[in-house]
Amino acid sequence: MPGLLDMPSLVLDEVVHESHLCKRDLKQCSLTCVALSAFATKAMYRIIPDLSRFLNAKLIPMRDMSFEDGIIAPPILLSRPVTQGDWECFSAIGKLVRDVTYHPGLQWLKIRETHPEPLVILSSNSSPIFPALRRLKWDTHHCLSLIPFLHYTIRELVISWPYADCVILDISRGCPNLTTLELSMLPATQSTVSSVCEMLSTLEKLTHVSISETTVSVLHPLSRNSRLGFVKLVCRPSQDPVDEVPFRIEAHDWSKIWPNLTWLDLEIEYDDFIALLPLNHTPLESSPLSDLRIELRNLQDHYSHGPQSSRIFHILAHFFPSLETLDCNVPTMFDEIPDFDDPDFTPPVPELIDYGALSPLIRFSFLSELDLSNMAPVYPIVSDKELGTLLRAWPELEDFRLPNSPLRGNPAMLTKLSLRSLLLFPIYCPKIRVINALFNAYLHMKDLATTPVRRFSDVLWLLEPGHSSLPENLIPIITFLGRLLPRCEALFAHGTSYVHDMNGTYELTKRWKNIRLVLEEVWNLRGRRSGSRSFVAAVRASLERIEADANSR
Repeated sequence: MPGLLDMPSLVLDEVVHESHLCKRDLKQCSLTCVALSAFATKAMYRIIPDLSRFLNAKLIPMRDMSFEDGIIAPPILLSRPVTQGDWECFSAIGKLVRDVTYHPGLQWLKIRETHPEPLVILSSNSSPIFPALRRLKWDTHHCLSLIPFLHYTIRELVISWPYADCVILDISRGCPNLTTLELSMLPATQSTVSSVCEMLSTLEKLTHVSISETTVSVLHPLSRNSRLGFVKLVCRPSQDPVDEVPFRIEAHDWSKIWPNLTWLDLEIEYDDFIALLPLNHTPLESSPLSDLRIELRNLQDHYSHGPQSSRIFHILAHFFPSLETLDCNVPTMFDEIPDFDDPDFTPPVPELIDYGALSPLIRFSFLSELDLSNMAPVYPIVSDKELGTLLRAWPELEDFRLPNSPLRGNPAMLTKLSLRSLLLFPIYCPKIRVINALFNAYLHMKDLATTPVRRFSDVLWLLEPGHSSLPENLIPIITFLGRLLPRCEALFAHGTSYVHDMNGTYELTKRWKNIRLVLEEVWNLRGRRSGSRSFVAAVRASLERIEADANSR
């Protein structure tokens, strides 16, 4: 039988690469024999997850540390100039590197202040440090420059660095073959945005772009790249007072500009969003875009001017009728968790939008995920019948999320859905996996006798009722859920992580947890005829015991 060393070289290379051996094992493998040494060494240096350790051990060996042995070295310490002899010793292994990550520990970071420190340049006498590098991730506040690491072989570049605006044009010159570019921690100044636009106009092979922070101006150069398949932009108003010509995309031009764009993640000012996508022409019948996440800022400024939120869904249905996933966010007026005990704290005023605002979503016949849970304080209010009309249009729906109620607020005022609306999901959306919504969960035992129940399929993973209001008598609720759910674990009754008891929301969370506990105890007794007297008696006994235990603590 042929042995390991009799394999063709390409097969052996793949075996060593896919073996996922640790650095220590690969080092031992490289010392085994001449035949395995080349393959093990190549695999050992293919991916460099910690650039600091690697360069300290291989380029600037100031102490007895070994990269292969997995000993943790400090970040790069440039205590002396790097000599030509260092590079000559380093070049043999530098050629093997394909993937590099620079992410030193926080204790070594140098935070950029108003007056930036000069970048520390690691000179390699104009020779690339890694001449065959394919992927570079630069996630740090350290002032070591990435310019010597840029090379035309790089295809994926991920930068999260406060000095990124200093090297934007170097990226376009040094990495002309990029297909993936992610930039974050950029200042949204006019000079930086101009540099980004100039860079994007030269990188013609990009298919994946993520930029934070910037302005809508970057859409100008991006509109000339038909290869794009993924775009993520965090847009802010420019920090410089300049008059910009608003960029607009007509509906009939969208597919022509980006015929391959399937994923769009956009954080944008509400006014910019309205200006970007005007409702001037006939809606599209189809669109290449299938996944959309949109975060609209400063929407609260429009509360006093009527139901502006309703325009959001009209625009989305007008431009993107082929959406499969939609995640719509409206940030609240506070960025941090507020002090709810502060008597001066004022929560955002809810804006209620009706079925008329949501009805354009019926066009999304391929919809599999609808996440509106982060739209609060904007609350969609629909009845059971109106929900049925929506669900009937989404036979592929798997994930359905609506906003939970705030801690200060009456949950019953933020929903018109009854608990019986859950019966619509197994009828119209048999693939449903997640339901997160508020309900007015009021049922009587006599209602169960006249309510036909079609149980959820086994794919249902999560039912999250949030702060849904409950009646005093929980037995009909537990009995109804016992009929409906495929397993008791599907009921997630944690409400919120806050422990403040405001308007009874904390008490509601505890009662939903009690429902879950009762279901766990009586689950084996439930069946197709779970309304039987024995089951109801078991529910009552379990509920009384749980409440008695809670009161005795």
